[in-house]
Amino acid sequence: MPEDSSETNKTLEESIHHLEQAVRLAPGNARYSALLGEAWLLRGDAEAALAPLQNSLQGDVHPRAACLMALALLRLEQYEDAERFASAAIAETGAFHRAFFIRAAVRQCLGRDEDAIQDLRDAHQLSPGATNYRLRLASLLLARADTSSPEDAPGRLLEAHRLLAIEHPVRSEETWRYALGSTLLALGEAEAALAELTDLTWPSPADVALGSARAYLILGQVEEAAACAGQARVQPELTEAADRILDRLRDDSAAERVDGETQARGLGIASRTEMLTRLEPVATEMFSMSDEAGALLSSEQESPALPLTDTGQGSGASSQIARTEAFEFPGPEERP
Repeated sequence: MPEDSSETNKTLEESIHHLEQAVRLAPGNARYSALLGEAWLLRGDAEAALAPLQNSLQGDVHPRAACLMALALLRLEQYEDAERFASAAIAETGAFHRAFFIRAAVRQCLGRDEDAIQDLRDAHQLSPGATNYRLRLASLLLARADTSSPEDAPGRLLEAHRLLAIEHPVRSEETWRYALGSTLLALGEAEAALAELTDLTWPSPADVALGSARAYLILGQVEEAAACAGQARVQPELTEAADRILDRLRDDSAAERVDGETQARGLGIASRTEMLTRLEPVATEMFSMSDEAGALLSSEQESPALPLTDTGQGSGASSQIARTEAFEFPGPEERP
């Protein structure tokens, strides 16, 4: 295990220990219970997170605690209950973008992709700088475009392209480049798609080879298309798609190319984009919006209206509790 991960786990365990003591001393304090539930989620134990989160929601529903509960239930595959808590958070404040993001993930698991798309649009509108919202929305639009009507598909593809074609450091990440390359391919922009797919290894070399084969087929580069399709065939779930390309190449009429977008749609461009749309949200992604494993709570820049206080006592449980004060959970004296 990497040193950073080991240190993070140690910090989490220490925080859980101190927070459990705080909850025992003040069982009616929703702040402490919510923070303990979040710590358990960050530790990867959704089951252990349920009890403290339920305790934090005994009085008034706070949208942050409701989102944590929704995320725990999502991990436990209790989708209907997860949707209920995410919706409760949205009902409390329609400006809480993370609630829309979590509910979108739940609705995808329930097979309600159109509802998920709308939730992701709302999340993106509320927080346009959140790149993970962009990636998930674009990849879901791409996946749905592949099965949409010819009238609806172009609009979805163009929306996905607008979300992905941005100047940002995230543009160099493999997941982002694969999504953008797949979108360009679906739009018939084969050369631009190849530029994005070149040198990628995610989601697998065979997936990248299949996308490249489709691009070369659109461009009429038969030998390159055949070579890439042959590389894609080594992955069993891609064999059928690769064979379709090889069949086209063997067809005497293959040289008569249709326009790129029609060709791309006929090849099922988005066949593997569900790998992007099914990535499970994690607590750090939900609340710190950071890939740093040690980020236990929302960063200051993500909650500008909720200033975080510093107790001057380091990064232990006491300072984490001080951070939670800013979220204005109702105290025991305020409960019915």
